[in-house]
Amino acid sequence: GLGHHVQRMAGLATLANADSERPALSATVVVGDLEIHISGVLDPVKEKERLLKQRGKLAGQLEGTRKKLDNEGFVARAPAEVVDRERARIGQLEDEVTLIDENLERLESPAK
Repeated sequence: GLGHHVQRMAGLATLANADSERPALSATVVVGDLEIHISGVLDPVKEKERLLKQRGKLAGQLEGTRKKLDNEGFVARAPAEVVDRERARIGQLEDEVTLIDENLERLESPAK
């Protein structure tokens, strides 16, 4: 099937869908609501640093977006679609922060 072709083209040892068990201590990349796990390449200390850095960046974006929406002048003057897009962005950023928090928790207790 398609999975076999993707696996072969990407040079992957295995390719598993979301219903599969996540490999312990696998490196994880979070892109939107997509998580990509790469096993056998993780340095737990560096992975934690990377995730914390990514979380900090997202937290800053989240804070800035919330401040923008808390500004009555922005909400009153901006087109409705812009305000709606910023509100949706808050949900997306919160989802990404949640995924990163889950990955940080797994690093602390990889046996889960």
